[in-house]
Amino acid sequence: DTVGLVLSIAEYYPGITEVTPPSLALGTEMLVNGLRFDGRKITLRLIEAEPPAGKKAKVYNVKVDKKTVTYFQATGVAKAGKVGSYHLEMGLYGYSHDYLAERAVTLSLPEITESTPETATSGQTVTLQGQYFGPTKGAVLLGKKRLKVSAWSDRQITVILPRKVKAGSYALQVKTKLGLALVPATLIVD
Repeated sequence: DTVGLVLSIAEYYPGITEVTPPSLALGTEMLVNGLRFDGRKITLRLIEAEPPAGKKAKVYNVKVDKKTVTYFQATGVAKAGKVGSYHLEMGLYGYSHDYLAERAVTLSLPEITESTPETATSGQTVTLQGQYFGPTKGAVLLGKKRLKVSAWSDRQITVILPRKVKAGSYALQVKTKLGLALVPATLIVD
């Protein structure tokens, strides 16, 4: 039976079926689902999806957490790369990555969705909500001045305004290893 043969071959070869989240910051853990992640001998790597014309695609290894590898999933962390789209490829037991399934992954700049409060005073705490901040603390800038960060996570950052800040409207910016958020928040200081 042809259908049975195709299913048997598909079940034999390892492959990636889903990556969560598909967009992430450097250092953010990704969950990779698929088939036949036998044992703990898998490797993951990001391969630049659209390299510059005439240049070879850049390749970045993903650190696999060997304790999380099961038959159907594994977790990994991208520690290096640049903003852009990548193919996530898996290797198993030292075999070539070429025949294995690939899924798209995007390394993203930080995105600020909300700043609370919108109007603050010197010395006050301000919280930024958003995504792709990553787990590793970067920097938050008020205009050109770096702020003290009191808490940092992939989706929320808390900063403390300096005691002496002139009244006015300021760009509030998040900077990570991948770069600055494209759209800064606006903070009014009274």
